[in-house]
Amino acid sequence: MGLTRQAVQASVNRLLAERLVEAEVNPDHRRSPLIRLTARGSRKFEALQRRQAAWISELAAGLQRSDLATAAHVLNELSTRLEASAAKRERRSTR
Repeated sequence: MGLTRQAVQASVNRLLAERLVEAEVNPDHRRSPLIRLTARGSRKFEALQRRQAAWISELAAGLQRSDLATAAHVLNELSTRLEASAAKRERRSTR
């Protein structure tokens, strides 16, 4: 996903501070806790999902489903190509 471990940890720390997530003991890895949404975090997440769905519906109003499917296909293809290109550059830089 292109995120560093440190960036993820900083985000998790902010979510912990806001009591949106909680850390639990990971029986499979002592130093890597399991992170789970709290009830408050679940409510916030559900509210955000509703807002995003309304926003997306507003943006897509009047567009044909086939046009949206074509756009999604093109964006997926571009994403695949970008990832392949980044991996290729990474391999070249480690030689």
